[in-house]
Amino acid sequence: MKYILNSSILFALLLTLTACGQSGSHGSSAAASAENPELENPGNFTNYAKLPWENGKNRSWSLFLYEQIEKNSDVFFKGANDVAQFCPNYYSLNRQEQTEFWAQLLVQMIKYESNYNPVLRFKEPGSNVDPITGQSVYSEGLLQLSYQDTQWMPACKFDWKKDKMKLIADPLRTILDPYNNLHCGVLIMKRQLTKHKTIAISTGAYWAVIKTNSTYNKLPQIKAGTKALAYCQR
Repeated sequence: MKYILNSSILFALLLTLTACGQSGSHGSSAAASAENPELENPGNFTNYAKLPWENGKNRSWSLFLYEQIEKNSDVFFKGANDVAQFCPNYYSLNRQEQTEFWAQLLVQMIKYESNYNPVLRFKEPGSNVDPITGQSVYSEGLLQLSYQDTQWMPACKFDWKKDKMKLIADPLRTILDPYNNLHCGVLIMKRQLTKHKTIAISTGAYWAVIKTNSTYNKLPQIKAGTKALAYCQR
């Protein structure tokens, strides 16, 4: 989303939906999705570090995120002009460590965007209308994305025609599917890195948490989280 959620009331109302939402929906059922995301080579990442959202669950989210970063390694592994602010030793890291760094960064962002709640929704302020839904713009899911994003990022797997008949917090909605949401979010971050060469920017940032001039930015917290990684301290 473009703004941080600070409403404990909203979060409390949605918290009860988290358990079902964390199952995802990348196949014929939400339960099947959580166990069997479309990983091409899941074994390649089984020895990669656990990510902060893991607590006896969500390991498949981590494996999927690692795979998406590897698929776009041509951009991610080049780093960014400000990557040393997040990981001073980035350019001395090996391939696995670089993949883990980017995953850790994105998960840090997700913490402040949705608190790892895959069915969280936030109505963006203002009178903007989502041209895909014809309704107010909502930011949704782990990375707080919107249906309108498919206009400029057609690779995002959000299908409003399929979703509009479902309940707004139904984890089977394509935009709330954690794998669809992560896939799209990785592509958005890749686009930013390609265009701006930086992680934290003042204009052109999709997420307020990494926008330098936003009152909602969480850059100090995110930097502290990634700098604390052992390989960033070597």
